[in-house]
Amino acid sequence: MVASWLPVPARDAHKYRRGRALLVAGSRAYPGAAVLAARAAQRMGAGYVELAVPDGLEASFAVAAPSLVVRGRHDWQSRWRADGAGPAGAPANDVEEPPLRAICVGPGFDAQGDADESRSLVLQALSCPVPVLVDGGGLTALCDAEGLRLVRRRFERGLDTVLTPHAGEAARLAACVGLEGSAAEAEDAPDRRALDLARAWGAVVCLKGPDTYVAAPARSQEAFPGASALPVRAMRWGGPELAKAGTGDVLAGMIAGLMAQGTPASRAAFAGACVHALAGSEAARRGSVVSVIPEDVLDALPAALNALLMS
Repeated sequence: MVASWLPVPARDAHKYRRGRALLVAGSRAYPGAAVLAARAAQRMGAGYVELAVPDGLEASFAVAAPSLVVRGRHDWQSRWRADGAGPAGAPANDVEEPPLRAICVGPGFDAQGDADESRSLVLQALSCPVPVLVDGGGLTALCDAEGLRLVRRRFERGLDTVLTPHAGEAARLAACVGLEGSAAEAEDAPDRRALDLARAWGAVVCLKGPDTYVAAPARSQEAFPGASALPVRAMRWGGPELAKAGTGDVLAGMIAGLMAQGTPASRAAFAGACVHALAGSEAARRGSVVSVIPEDVLDALPAALNALLMS
């Protein structure tokens, strides 16, 4: 079933048809997260991956990842109107500006040191009428009344939002909507916590842990086909090799890359988690469960994708 959710390019595909993803990621404190997430979006098949980074660091990112389109954040913010409808003055089908299909915001944000900027970037991303994934420091910046209002409004408008918390971030998201429970309680009943958060926020929630739980905000055959179409699903393929800083950034980029190609948010989150786990296992097989780093997971993504697509 997961294999059928993975987009395979047509023979006559070109880079714009394969989807444009924008990643608003990284900070001076955590620059590597942006590259990990953007590389993951590329590896999952997105044809045009753009990275919005702190102003003044564009050249460094362009050298580190030459196949990415790198822009400063001020450039991105000035090019996009406040309502997120598209680049000011540019038609949606402009050859030089392919339509944006998905945004990933937050990997590598320094939510404490750059709290105001992080919040501004998250809110602007949520104003864009495309699927949006919020990860990492972006989740901390999201946790206020305005962030909650924007996410719920997106749900009412039929726009996909994905939140990718670990247990600690899930506890903060829960507190923001008045749900009781600590990070430890989220670990004790992660399926219930994921579902409660999905319904309270109006977003797909990918709750990361030794097992990952993906919950949709409403019961839907489109979310998870099956006899019961339960709005929460467990992914139990993960291993301890993924318990390293940076692997979550890889997962966020993977899910965004799938959404950029048109995969619905709940399926993108679950399929992304499955491929992520398989890539971790493949990286451990090639080396050691002890020594796997996020770059190894990126390198193992092609093999993990092939394993699923050929199964």
